Amino acid sequence: MKSHLIKRKQIAQSLPHSSALILSSLPQFFRQTDVSYPYRQESNFYYLTGFEQAKSLFLLFPSSRSVLFISDKDCVKEVWDGPLATTKQVKTKYLINEVYYLSQIDNILKKKLKGVSKIFYDYSNKTCEFNKQIIQFKFKKTESAYHFLKPFRRLKESKEITSIKKACSHSIHAHKEVAKALKSNISERALHGVFIKSIMEQGSTREAYQGIFACGKNATILHYVKNNSICKKGELLLVDAGAEYGYYASDISRVYPVSGKFSKNQKNLYKALLKLQKQLIKAVKPEVTLKSINQKMFEGIIHILLEFGVLKGSLKENLKMEIYKKYCPHSVGHLLGLDVHDVTFKPGESTVLKPGMVLTIEPGIYINRTDKKFPEDLRATGLRIEDDILVTQKSQKNLTLNLPKEAEEIEELCSS
Repeated sequence: MKSHLIKRKQIAQSLPHSSALILSSLPQFFRQTDVSYPYRQESNFYYLTGFEQAKSLFLLFPSSRSVLFISDKDCVKEVWDGPLATTKQVKTKYLINEVYYLSQIDNILKKKLKGVSKIFYDYSNKTCEFNKQIIQFKFKKTESAYHFLKPFRRLKESKEITSIKKACSHSIHAHKEVAKALKSNISERALHGVFIKSIMEQGSTREAYQGIFACGKNATILHYVKNNSICKKGELLLVDAGAEYGYYASDISRVYPVSGKFSKNQKNLYKALLKLQKQLIKAVKPEVTLKSINQKMFEGIIHILLEFGVLKGSLKENLKMEIYKKYCPHSVGHLLGLDVHDVTFKPGESTVLKPGMVLTIEPGIYINRTDKKFPEDLRATGLRIEDDILVTQKSQKNLTLNLPKEAEEIEELCSS
């Protein structure tokens, strides 16, 4: 857990005098009275501690002093859920300066926060379990811990990048398995199962997000997750799925023809979108803004739609009318890390890319089933091509390049 210690020391140096950073673990969520969902720690909490247990509170001070409160030992609970760590075990393993049981929180917290005039804490987060304990101190100033940690989390150090690469590798293999299993009359859910089986066999803990396995018109729903339809001959399957490894996410989208071959119109539109995606990836460099890449995507989408006769007029006219947003309503991508939609930029905040950032590049075109501006075999179709891109010192590196995306490669993969 040395990497978490290094992060704590780095971040503590940015904390103002007489302040404290306070993080709450995520609560355990239940699907039934006594049946819980699989637990995943809150991302910022994990980022600074590596500790994965619920009902925990973490404090960090400008001196780099760290304090952690954990659940008391409970013999009855441990019979059902397994052993809970002791304060000594946690202190040794996670390199935390002071570790206490929650039964001690009232007295210890009062001592630790004496003289603190400003805290970084998220009262607005309703999943925080310790608001009552924190609010009683009536600090002069309070800022968001989430926003404070954003600049640090955006820049990935080598161990984080290694985890993202591992997640990408698992996802690439799983995507290939899905493409090989794809055939007429198979269910989207069965293909989702192929993906989950593959990433878990390789060592990933879970999906980074609910996978999208959308055939035909379902692919025009951007966050379609029902995955309960049957794939039919002539349709295209949009797969947007990624593994999580060591708490770090991957996020890949590919389009696969159910019959193993694209129709002529499908292939032409797919190739046009792929050409644009490659151009957008090349545009990823240090000191470039996400806003400028986003603008390039919309201009590229307009060019494609003009080429296919869907739009009329000039580029300038179409940018002003924004009809293109009917066919691509989302942005060019997002940052990637502990969360699949990782720490975002606030409105008005600089969106300049820096070495160590990881982001997705994912242009898409979505065509309604009633849109007669497109030929019939392109209606009720969603196309999205997405790769995970690391910003390097001088340019970029595609972390998901090993997953085929040329039309002919995809056809070969689907027929293998």
